[in-house]
Amino acid sequence: MYVNSLEVQVLESALENLTVNDGEYVLILVADSELERVDEMLMYFRENSIECFGGLFPAVIYNNESYDRGAVVSVVSLVHPPAIIKGINEPEVGITELFSNVSTKEAQTALLFVDGLTPHVAEFLKSLFNKVGRSLSYIGGGAGSLSLQQKPCLFTNEGIYQDAALIALRKEKTQLGVAHGWQAIQGPYVATRTERNRIIELNWEAAFPVYQQVIEQETEREITRENFFEIAKAYPFGLMKDATEDVVRDPIKVNDEGDLVCVGEIPENTVLEILKGDPKSLIEAAKQASIQAISSIENVKHSPLVIDCISRVLFLGEDFKQELGTIHETLCSKRSNQLPVIGALTMGEISSYGDGYLEFFNKTTVVGVFHE
Repeated sequence: MYVNSLEVQVLESALENLTVNDGEYVLILVADSELERVDEMLMYFRENSIECFGGLFPAVIYNNESYDRGAVVSVVSLVHPPAIIKGINEPEVGITELFSNVSTKEAQTALLFVDGLTPHVAEFLKSLFNKVGRSLSYIGGGAGSLSLQQKPCLFTNEGIYQDAALIALRKEKTQLGVAHGWQAIQGPYVATRTERNRIIELNWEAAFPVYQQVIEQETEREITRENFFEIAKAYPFGLMKDATEDVVRDPIKVNDEGDLVCVGEIPENTVLEILKGDPKSLIEAAKQASIQAISSIENVKHSPLVIDCISRVLFLGEDFKQELGTIHETLCSKRSNQLPVIGALTMGEISSYGDGYLEFFNKTTVVGVFHE
């Protein structure tokens, strides 16, 4: 369900319509604008002995609408209480500790949320995949604020955290769809010098002037540090992949040293392209992701989860309503029980990828349909 506020009286009224049984937890996807009310919300759940978990995102999704206030609330079954891994700059410590005490034998899917503004996401996902591998499907995304200021953004009953990851193991299997619709216009380039989520050099030259020249030729507009985000949102990088879409990296600013700062790491010597999108190709990609997720599922017993990038909203503007409408219509096409579609607009998207590899995406639509 969608609630328009985290005020205690609103939550109390909403929870009267939910039944939480043993082994079930309340998943709460919260709009970042509600941050100041999260502590009060967690106190309410602790006082009423109800286990909750979730994160704060630029906006949340309920059916075919997105909201920058309030929260989406859903009850899910887990095989183990949701776990926070703190300090994901040293991921192996927290992951080893967690999975020394938690068995994945009964689990089919990992709901996985991370602080989307930490520079350590890809390193954490690599360590997690090395530990758990393809025994699970993965779906989730980056929590955080569109202000690009890092804040606490992931929570359980115990508190709210930043520079962290949240893992919740679901009993159900997940059929996934992943697509973005961006197309290459220039490249390839080699990221000859990088540091985590910063591109320092492209083809042995300073990265910003190389990118700047391409974008100014394409747009006939001057791109500077001051207007970088406004223009660059339409021209992300693509990490080239064989026989599938590039993995998108979203450049969000130029730092004081002149490096291009992205959402998510770029390994050194990665081959990159500069991409461009249009509303038609992006909306069609979202539809294809939904078709992939629902295609062989005849009876959905759990709310589908949509993880869509907030930067798609910034690019599409009013056309984003069409994207959400297309996703909702496609997911409803095979559902006899009309369960709501829930989700979040994220700072990066997480999903199993290709043959099951765990990947962090930008500007991408990820759809998960849970089934027995």
